[in-house]
Amino acid sequence: MLILKYSKVTETHYYIEIQVAPDIEIKKDKLPTFICTIDCSGSMSGSGIRDTKLAIKHLLEQITIVNGGTLNNSYVVQYASNASTIELNKNKDVAISQVERLVASGSTNFGAAYEQINKIVKGMDEEEPVSIIFFTDGCDTQKSKGGQSEIQLRKLLKAHVNSRLFCFGFTAGHDVSMLADLVTAGALPGQFVYIPSASEIVPSMAEMLGCLLATESAGFLIINGKRVITTYDSKKNCFSTTIEIEKERNSTTTTTTTTTTNDNNNNNNNIILKNINQLNTLDIKFEINKQLYSCNCQLIEWELMNETQKKDIKLALVSKELIDISTEIAKASNTTATTTTATRTFWEIQTNKLTESEKIVDQIYEQAWKLKIEKGVAPSIFREQRKKEIESALKLKTMIVSLHKLIADGMKGTLKTGQLASITSMAYQNVRRKFAHKLDERATVNVSKLEALEKQIDKIVIEKSVEINEIDEQIIDKVPCCVLTLMNFKELIERGDCACIGLVVDRCEAAIVEPSLLHVKSITTTILSAEAFFDAYSFAMQKNVNNPENVHGAFDRNSLNCKVTVGSANEPINAILPLFLHPLHWEIAFRRMPSIMGWVVTLDPLGYATAQTLSVPFSTLFVALRNKLLSPSQWNSTVYNWILDTCLSIYDKFNVKDQILPQLISFIQSPEHRTKDVIIDLYIWSMYLLCAKHRNHLDSFLLSSFSSKLQCELELFIFYLIEEQLRRSFPKSLKDPYTQNPTQIFTNWLDVSLSAPVSQWVQPALDQWQNLNNPQNNSQQLSHYQILFESSLATTTSSTTS
Repeated sequence: MLILKYSKVTETHYYIEIQVAPDIEIKKDKLPTFICTIDCSGSMSGSGIRDTKLAIKHLLEQITIVNGGTLNNSYVVQYASNASTIELNKNKDVAISQVERLVASGSTNFGAAYEQINKIVKGMDEEEPVSIIFFTDGCDTQKSKGGQSEIQLRKLLKAHVNSRLFCFGFTAGHDVSMLADLVTAGALPGQFVYIPSASEIVPSMAEMLGCLLATESAGFLIINGKRVITTYDSKKNCFSTTIEIEKERNSTTTTTTTTTTNDNNNNNNNIILKNINQLNTLDIKFEINKQLYSCNCQLIEWELMNETQKKDIKLALVSKELIDISTEIAKASNTTATTTTATRTFWEIQTNKLTESEKIVDQIYEQAWKLKIEKGVAPSIFREQRKKEIESALKLKTMIVSLHKLIADGMKGTLKTGQLASITSMAYQNVRRKFAHKLDERATVNVSKLEALEKQIDKIVIEKSVEINEIDEQIIDKVPCCVLTLMNFKELIERGDCACIGLVVDRCEAAIVEPSLLHVKSITTTILSAEAFFDAYSFAMQKNVNNPENVHGAFDRNSLNCKVTVGSANEPINAILPLFLHPLHWEIAFRRMPSIMGWVVTLDPLGYATAQTLSVPFSTLFVALRNKLLSPSQWNSTVYNWILDTCLSIYDKFNVKDQILPQLISFIQSPEHRTKDVIIDLYIWSMYLLCAKHRNHLDSFLLSSFSSKLQCELELFIFYLIEEQLRRSFPKSLKDPYTQNPTQIFTNWLDVSLSAPVSQWVQPALDQWQNLNNPQNNSQQLSHYQILFESSLATTTSSTTS
């Protein structure tokens, strides 16, 4: 009787341990039989076959070292139009000479290779470990002839407790989906490796040697006839695995069932149960050395397992999940979906799996950095443990980034064979931009969202056609027509389009994750529709195919003269902002906002994030307010009112007041609530307050908080706002303190009558920062920022010492 223990890892995954009884003999590990299966077709001639021979030579040399001077049972299956088997001599040098005689010619027939492998595997004991290694650069040109032999091979390998299959596919011409699927044929997980060129075969083989030469004792956990592979841990004298539990969809069903993706993959460790406790009622056996043993279940709570063990199990679980995701995508790449819905559902499922894995890895990664040394643990052991956790998590994070890119391109329909091969093999490629993975994560989510918004726009245009037709002509005449289509905003609504104001912006890569870093340089005098702008963008990109940065400016803060189109005054335009011009127009414009903001900030409509809508319009509002105050004109006032109405609608939609008003009180009370980590951009934040002012939220909130001291507190607020802006822009603020700071703008919209001229407010703050930052200053004077931070540091040091 064996004892089975299980512990919850995630909501659907459980870690299983089978404690081995003392009287059960565990066979010692030994090197597997190697079957090197080499594509010797004509396309392999030259560097392909030459480098494959070198890789096999390297493998044989390492086997000889590990095996005490001789080779174990090793074979080479060469296949082209036909296939044959070479049993390698136990003498390494003789074996290498046998490999050297291989030549490349003919077509590629995987079926013939499978038949040769089947003959070898049939003659082996099922307990004997076997590793099959494929080297190929092409597709199966005679696939119809090899179907049955592949099925037979899968059945034979599943019966072998220690069977693995490795595939080295190089050049973009090989069948990625077939090879990725083939590595699942063994009883133990195999691995697919993509090699971009033949010259990388040898180094790739060198990297894989550890995995190829490793052997694992394995046994089968059998639950109601379902076989689950386990691996042996000699230190703990137990077998272990992680199984996935899926709750039954029909709660009235009591029969436990198992799921498999196909007949060839019946060891996928996926079991359908109502809950883990159902294991106590099932027929559970364990098979090892062809002997069956009954198991008695026991529950282990997570608290009884140490943190390191938890993390190791979770990381192993994520690693397996990522390989499963990449394999599923590779399989699907050659499958034609019956409907668009089926395709979208597939990508959504993979995205959800990836997101859950990412959460686990991110949590472990963050915990590793915050890890504190435990009492009695040697610092060297602690450092090694933390290093191991961080490196493991980083490796998985790299794989996750690659898979996000793969899924994003798959959803866009731009997935390429070479790219698919790269990511399926988990060989991370250089990302197009530093923050590209953020865009890919968003794209997988935003595709369906933007499609839903398009449907909503269509519905609005149809259902509200009468109301649209009745929009007052006087309101329409107050807004200029689109300079490109000459349509007014009513005509644009009827087309599901919206009117926008033209902008000139520059952006840095960091704006992808922090959109407040997008710089709105100016607001143009031009109205144009969203569709017309993107049509102009497509045309401009075709004309500037070799220099796209001349169109959009890319992610270069120093880009000059970039333009998508020109405005009514021949001014350059490289961005747009949808406007609130009428409630019906806003219903369209608000639904166009995500794709427009996504493009403006990231140059990809699918790169949208909510923070963009809460940043770019308010940055634009600050510029509009500055223009209105410093360059008064009818046009500037009109544009300001349009953008203010736009921001007020966003302010209401996202309940900005719930966050901004409590921040205001904290801002006034303490400098620790004024720094950039709390308020990223003072201009955007002040525009939030402006909206609160217009919605009558600000005055009532301040009166309830400060009562009779309102004027005093407002003056303090203005001073702190000026001081903080000067501090952030120092020493740049020294050059022109009165235009670099927003004093006039702040006081204007707050309707605050300062008790002293602006210069008397700004200059003391400037003098203080200049003196404190002067290297020759020996004064012991400290700003209240420094006092606060030094006090905090002293408190932290005191706590650490005690």
